[in-house]
Amino acid sequence: MFLVGDKPRVHANQIRKWLLDHPSVALLVAATYFEWTLCRVLNNEDIFKLKQAGLSDDLLIAKIKSSPAGYHLDPDDLIALKKANLSDAVIAAMLDAQTRNK
Repeated sequence: MFLVGDKPRVHANQIRKWLLDHPSVALLVAATYFEWTLCRVLNNEDIFKLKQAGLSDDLLIAKIKSSPAGYHLDPDDLIALKKANLSDAVIAAMLDAQTRNK
């Protein structure tokens, strides 16, 4: 279906056309992607990235509360979170979310 050296835009157009020709596959792909995004577990690295992107504490806490938790929160991890300038409120939300998942 794809040739080596094709441009990414060509690939995207070919995929789009193929999915339009196969709506049942398109529906399965969409449902799988939707489920994956809903079930994705947040981890410490995700929180670091969101903080570095400039999200406010309120947004970080809202994301933490609405996502499954997979944090590492041993003492060394808590120190690393604090050194990354995460507020006590954000760290407390992570601890609460981790407890909720157990």
